Formats: sequence, C-alpha cells, structure tokens
Amino acid sequence: MLRRLRTSISRKIMLLVMVTTGSALLLSALGLVVYDLRAYERQWTADLNLQAEILARASAPALAFDDHKTAEKDLSLIRVRPNVLAVAIYTEQGRLFATYLKAGEAAQDFPTRPGADGYRIQGDEVAIFHRVVENGEPLGTVYIRALYLPWERRVDCLPIL
Repeated sequence: MLRRLRTSISRKIMLLVMVTTGSALLLSALGLVVYDLRAYERQWTADLNLQAEILARASAPALAFDDHKTAEKDLSLIRVRPNVLAVAIYTEQGRLFATYLKAGEAAQDFPTRPGADGYRIQGDEVAIFHRVVENGEPLGTVYIRALYLPWERRVDCLPIL
C-alpha cells in the first residue's frame, strides 16, 4: 500500500514538472515569434524608408526643374526590388508627378494626395510616405507600396524547428 502511494506521488510530481516545463517552452516560443514579427516590421519599414530617402534625394532635381521624364527614369530603378509594387512622386502641392508600377501588377490607384511621413500596414502591403526636402525647402513626397509578408518568414523557419 505504501509503495503504491509513493508511485502515485512520484508520477504526479513528474507530470507537474512536465506540464510546467512544456508551458514554459510554449511561452518562450510564443515570445520569440512575437519578437521576430516586430523585428521584421522594424527592419522592413526601415529598409523601405531608406529606399524612399534615396529616391527623394535622386528625384529632388527632377522636382525642382519639373522634369517628369527624369523622375520616371529614377523611379524605374526600383524594379530591382521584387517586393516593391508601386512608387510615386508627388509635388509639394500634392499633384501626382511621376509613377512606377511593377510589371505584371494590375494598375491600382495611387493615393490622390500624399499622406503624412511614416508607414501604414494594411493586410499584406505596407505603404511609406517620405517628404522630399532639398536645402530645407520641401519639394514633394515619395510614396512606396510594397509587399508585407511576415508570416512567410515564419513558414520558412518551420523546417528548422
């Protein structure tokens, strides 16, 4: 009887240890996923902001001299970035100045007016607005719309786990 009672207690303790350890591992894994998703958002938006800054600096002379052809040529260089779907430059008055649309993409409407500096995530896309400023004088705004696929990154890591 005493031996049976000890076995029962040791099994209960073992079960308690296993449940506690499993819960801790599950919580840790969840924390890592949340952290990685936030890191992906920060990294991807910082990368797009840098791209917008480069386009803003490159397109400033075209905006200053009202050269649409040069601005569109500058925007077409973004084609090397496969996740970028559309790019536009707006004048300081909010008029659409030049656009680029990724080959194979259905023509979608660009925003009628540029938004405030920053980014917005909607579904599987992220949109960036970045002001074009040359010598302290605002010239316009760069708009970038790109794919935002954080879950693909998680799925790619599953074979490792």
